[in-house]
Amino acid sequence: MKTLMKVIAFSTGLLLSINALSNDGYLETWSCVLTEGHTLDDVREANSNWVSFMKENVDAGITSHILVSVVGNSDPEAFSYIDFFPSLEAWQDQEQISKNSEEALALNAALTEVNFCDQNRLWEAEES
Repeated sequence: MKTLMKVIAFSTGLLLSINALSNDGYLETWSCVLTEGHTLDDVREANSNWVSFMKENVDAGITSHILVSVVGNSDPEAFSYIDFFPSLEAWQDQEQISKNSEEALALNAALTEVNFCDQNRLWEAEES
């Protein structure tokens, strides 16, 4: 039942985020929990640093949203990310720079320190 609630909350957040997009593109979704001793403020700071780096070094159209459940799963440590990439090439470039740049590796390590993400997917999104 707990897993079902996570899926429902995650899917609802995904649909809301897709509706907020004004352009077609690609969405990468992550299902995460806080690591011990960390807060959503820690996640926000680490994620903001990651987004700023990716906008500057990959594509200015990259965005990221942190989703927290309002109804459904009330686990205060569970949350999701939805990262928007304006093209598949932008997503691929982000993947490459994440593996080859010392600064990107440090930013990813900072994210890993504050959260554990056990599931992700890449979605093609088109406005309807």
